[in-house]
Amino acid sequence: MMTRAAISDFHPVKQIIQDYPGTDFLLVYDAEFVYGQNFYMCVTEEAKERLQKAGEAPVDDGAESDAGVEDNTVYTYKPTAAKEWICLGSDLEIETTRVDNNRTLIKYRASRVRREFGAPFKFGDRNAKAEDTGTMITSYVTCNSYEDINFSINRREIDTGVQAVTIKTSSMAQTEWRDPIMASTQSCPRTFTQEQIKEVKALDSYKEFLEASVPKFELALQQNTLVNAFANDWDELGEEDTDFGIKSDNHLKEYQSFTDLEYSKDKTVSFLDWHPEIKGVIGVSCCERLTAYERIEKANILLMKPSLVLIWSFSDPIHPQILLRAPDDVTCFKFCPTDSNIIAGACMNGQLVIWDVSEYREKLDNAKGNVQTKSNVTAMFGEEIPPDIPTIKCSAVSSIESSHTNVITSIDWIPYHYEYNKAGETQENKTRECHQIVTTSTDGYAAIWDIQNQNPVARPKSKAGGVRNVPVNKFAHLESDWKPLQILQFCRTTTISFAPMCFTLSERHGVWDHVTEINMNEPLPPPEIPTKNKKPIPPVALKSIETSFYCGTEDGEFVLGDLRPLKSDDKTKKTDSG
Repeated sequence: MMTRAAISDFHPVKQIIQDYPGTDFLLVYDAEFVYGQNFYMCVTEEAKERLQKAGEAPVDDGAESDAGVEDNTVYTYKPTAAKEWICLGSDLEIETTRVDNNRTLIKYRASRVRREFGAPFKFGDRNAKAEDTGTMITSYVTCNSYEDINFSINRREIDTGVQAVTIKTSSMAQTEWRDPIMASTQSCPRTFTQEQIKEVKALDSYKEFLEASVPKFELALQQNTLVNAFANDWDELGEEDTDFGIKSDNHLKEYQSFTDLEYSKDKTVSFLDWHPEIKGVIGVSCCERLTAYERIEKANILLMKPSLVLIWSFSDPIHPQILLRAPDDVTCFKFCPTDSNIIAGACMNGQLVIWDVSEYREKLDNAKGNVQTKSNVTAMFGEEIPPDIPTIKCSAVSSIESSHTNVITSIDWIPYHYEYNKAGETQENKTRECHQIVTTSTDGYAAIWDIQNQNPVARPKSKAGGVRNVPVNKFAHLESDWKPLQILQFCRTTTISFAPMCFTLSERHGVWDHVTEINMNEPLPPPEIPTKNKKPIPPVALKSIETSFYCGTEDGEFVLGDLRPLKSDDKTKKTDSG
């Protein structure tokens, strides 16, 4: 019972066995199945003692038993007698289910004349007509053919081939030759006489020819002896390698690796950019390895983890120099070409961020000399204390309502020799500094952003008349509501659009030879601060600027577009793409 539990044969009497007062109970094997089982047991001590002393069979109630008596009765075989069948109502069911033929069966006889047996017969088609009433034809039913639309197959494409064959004509002609003509000719070789040979050998040109040809001839004979002309040179280059990363296929060697166990381990590198001024400094953005559905499910967890851009230096491949914090994973970023302390980044949620690392410029300059700031924590038990890594918050973030509705795939700074106005026209950039950014997203739109303060304010002066040394946030004017200067849609027609993945502008930084409206080599005038009585001089419109760009789409297409918007009544301007 302990081993087999509920499937044991003694499970029904488990409670009786547990309540048995004695320590041992009597279990008797009953070979004759007197009580219908092959075992019976005594459930009281009195029954067990009587059975052991007297050897009596147990009583009929199952608690006590008496000893069995051998039965010597002789049984005789009596055959079974058939009894009368008693109807219980099944005959009515049989009668109701039985089918009887009440109508006379119709008989048909088909006969044929004896002489027509084995004779050929021709079948034909015949339609049932109304005038055939009274004849055998009236039993015919007309089954006209019709087109079934359920099984009709529309032929949409046919593979056919056409080949032009020239017409061949077999003809013959024979010419009778009346005069006999020689059927074969033979030419005699041209030979020199002995006098002519002596004359040729005496010529200086003949000697010069031999002197120039003999070394070349000897070199050719030597090469034929040393080099096998029938050898396969491809076999000498190396054996065919099917595995990845073997020596014959390793042309690029790893120079340096940058891995941080806390910020970049088990993450995907989404973008990297070199510092435009400091050699050996590179920025890397890392994203979580998640699909779009996993990002939705783990949105709360991702908000708790910081999204960072790591600035590395070749002098310290273990610890990053600066950490740039962003509201979401950064898909791409760019250093400003004119001011390397300003970095523009694009987030996965469609927002655009700006970082200002001017405060830590000295740290980046000293990174080449491997100068690290020591931590204030005292090392214990010989452990290594990592240096303090500054974390910089973004100086400006675009509003989520005015940003892209999908992932920003590419970002770039507009060259500093021109800029776009609110009407989408190109004009002179008087500051000669990059302050406009172009972004593209998979939502099918491109946006032009401007970080320049359109209403500059003079810095406060001290009592002595000088300018106060108060730290000023360059992007304080963008904190309230930073919106794009222009939004342009990528579209082939008015309804069909496509998603750009990357782009490149036709205009390049530092290339202004084609600009004819202004002289870029002239020194910049001092900045003008607008007043009530004096308005600033409007910038010069630049018509020679190339506003086209090349773009790669999500469908693998290569598109040539134009950032100059089309004239339309829609609020959202569209780019002309081809």
